[in-house]
Amino acid sequence: MLAMNRKLRVAAFGWFAIALGLNFPITSPGTAQPIPDQTLPSGERSQVSGNPIFQIDGGAIRGANLFHSFSQFSLANGQTAFFNNALTISNIITRVTGGNISTIDGTIQANSSANVFLINPNGIIFGSNARLSLGGSFLATTASAIQFGNQGFFSAINPNEPSLLTVNPSALLFNQLPTQPIINRSIADGVGLQTSPGNSLLLVGGDVRFEGGRILSPGGRVELAGISSVGNVGLTTTGTEWRLTLPADLERAPVSLANQARVDVNALATAGGSIAVHARNVTLSGSRLLIRVQPTAASAGAQAGDITVNATESIDLNNAQITNIVQTGAIGNAGNIDLTAGSLRVTNGAQIVSSTFGRGNSGNIE
Repeated sequence: MLAMNRKLRVAAFGWFAIALGLNFPITSPGTAQPIPDQTLPSGERSQVSGNPIFQIDGGAIRGANLFHSFSQFSLANGQTAFFNNALTISNIITRVTGGNISTIDGTIQANSSANVFLINPNGIIFGSNARLSLGGSFLATTASAIQFGNQGFFSAINPNEPSLLTVNPSALLFNQLPTQPIINRSIADGVGLQTSPGNSLLLVGGDVRFEGGRILSPGGRVELAGISSVGNVGLTTTGTEWRLTLPADLERAPVSLANQARVDVNALATAGGSIAVHARNVTLSGSRLLIRVQPTAASAGAQAGDITVNATESIDLNNAQITNIVQTGAIGNAGNIDLTAGSLRVTNGAQIVSSTFGRGNSGNIE
């Protein structure tokens, strides 16, 4: 084991690598569908029609926010939850107030560039066929509620009416223990859960587990956070990018990627992309965190973003890779890799790499 005094600091020049020797079922088509509850005001309740494409209309509009509330929200393979929002809507906030896990093995879709927030304190599973068809960002969380500045919150465990919640979401509130997991098994189209270019994908739960699941976010931001205690996680947005802020005293839960799981952020000339992981223990087994500048016109001249992994206890890499690279024939600069933990273990050919095989500079490994 390689012990760390909070930081591993290694400068990277040109090419550098460190290289050393709950089972939940997926819902069936007969039981999977979004079922609205009765917690929103009369005339503003969610309305669902059709099958296998469930068109979701109605909801409570507050400024540029659209609120939906369901007693159950699950999708089987081949099913789609289509939020038929107006083009003026920026954020679609969807809560699940019943007692069931959301098992998503179909497609979540919305109009235009709306961001979609899915909150279910009971747990969320993305099956192997789960897809996103969104023009905006996506956040899935097992928090109890979402806060909106000083205007109030939208709770899944104490369902309230969204009276004056017109500002952007500002925090995720965890006040129910134990916090439940988010599991990603999606390998849809070979890339898993995919955002549109420059947008963000955030998974904030108890344990966050990638069981062979994948994420692709071209020029976007992917953030994974495991939470195990009561507290709030800050949420901020700049343009199309969403970021988390975790208080230092908030207890973390494990984040793990196994069985060829992958988080892939292709840097674009207009957006470098970034990856951040917050956890108690981070474990990568036969899996990969990757940012790359590719030899394409869309990537030419890109400055790749950083990969940041913050573990309050340990980082364990087993036959895994954390990679920030400029590929052969590409023009641009790789970003940094920043690891913070009590200990780091790198085994079975695992690698931590910031390198350039094209024209540009590598980043630093710290």
